[in-house]
Amino acid sequence: MKLNKLSIEKGSSTVWDIVNGYPNLEDAQKRVVFEAGMRLRDEYRYDEALKRFELLLHQEPNRHQEIALLSLIGNIHYLNGDYKKALFRNKEALEKVDKTGYMLEYYLILNNIGVNLHDLGEIDKALSKLKETQKGMEEMRYQYGLGEVLGNIGRLYLYKSDYAKATEYFNKALNFHHSLGNLSGEASNLGNLGVLFEYQGKLEEALKYHQKALLLNQKRNDKLQIGHDLANIGVIYQLKGEMDESLTIFNESLQLFQELKFKPGEALILGHIGIILGNKQEYNKSIECHKKALEINQKIGNKLRIGLDYNNIGLIYYNKGDLKQAYDNSLKALDIFKKISFRQGEGNVLRQIGMICLEKGDKESAIKFVDEAHKILHEIGYIRGEADCWETLGNIYLKYGSLDDALICYKNSLRLDRKCGHECGIAIQLAHIGIIYKLKGNAEYIKYLERALRLFRKLNDKDGIEWIESIKT
Repeated sequence: MKLNKLSIEKGSSTVWDIVNGYPNLEDAQKRVVFEAGMRLRDEYRYDEALKRFELLLHQEPNRHQEIALLSLIGNIHYLNGDYKKALFRNKEALEKVDKTGYMLEYYLILNNIGVNLHDLGEIDKALSKLKETQKGMEEMRYQYGLGEVLGNIGRLYLYKSDYAKATEYFNKALNFHHSLGNLSGEASNLGNLGVLFEYQGKLEEALKYHQKALLLNQKRNDKLQIGHDLANIGVIYQLKGEMDESLTIFNESLQLFQELKFKPGEALILGHIGIILGNKQEYNKSIECHKKALEINQKIGNKLRIGLDYNNIGLIYYNKGDLKQAYDNSLKALDIFKKISFRQGEGNVLRQIGMICLEKGDKESAIKFVDEAHKILHEIGYIRGEADCWETLGNIYLKYGSLDDALICYKNSLRLDRKCGHECGIAIQLAHIGIIYKLKGNAEYIKYLERALRLFRKLNDKDGIEWIESIKT
């Protein structure tokens, strides 16, 4: 059995290609079709690749070849952001494996199913599949695969905002890969730890781990992963408010992806640059960047990324004050997320639509959309998303003078931010609560503002510090 490890990008989950028999197939015509399918997939021409593999699937493959084709087809749907189709094909493959009794194949495909369920927001089911995979690989002593599945479990806990468990699994994965001398796995989990610290608002720690990952990948001369590490570092500088430094690093990453002709990476970085230009209030340039990213992803056919591009374009139009374009593009993103069952994206964009309705002066619709977003994000266990929804509801009630309702919402957001250790979120909610108390004439407001200020200083958040100072005066 031959295996290939497959990830969408730095920090993504690992799924496995199973290519039984096809690279050395005696039937030259079928081998040519298979090789063309693999080449087209690597060129991001997913629809054309699918046609080749579907053709082979209908040419009486043996059982192991059929499993390989179903796995490959599922993974192309995964790359394309269509997680529902990916899950369907991987379940078909698993049924075939059950009949062959080939246990390594079984656990590799079970891992893929766990990843698909994670992306579909089926968190408990995903955890069950990945834990079963972990146990199976431990029993088989398949150390390399075990390291990868431990990383996947860590990403699932990260999604659940269970940072203690995420840390535990990322460190386990890191130690496994280190013991095997697998620098690629080490770098991947150093990057995962960087993302973990980023989620907690610990930006200096995040930067340190992303830089460690970068050094390992430079040692390996893995230019593709170097590009992703640079992108992660660029995000940290962006969050630190160092926009010029961030832009320099993103441009370095973009140049590398362009040299490699890695179109998904090029689109990813164009999106990041678009966000920075939006933060700098260069809205037309920002929209231009996001539209270039959208054009690339439309050519590739990546439904998930197309949805995210529409979401970003909608957000920039919102910040620009063009509420019609903001609403229209957000609805396009929502439609795509619903079609591919990307529930986290669906919840996030519903909250964004609620914000747009608030700016349009439609309080009832704003509350309706944010409530719907909260319901979805609560169901899938995305705690940070829930906290954001409570904050947005607080903003709605504050705008319309319902101070008691706003206070309840901000306190709920604070509770959830504390639960997941999101320090920046904690500081923001402390500030909001301080504002409410100040408006109510409660002298307690200064205590909350001082606590928020201490946290912003700890995080070296210059914008947060300036915000608190302006409220206090």
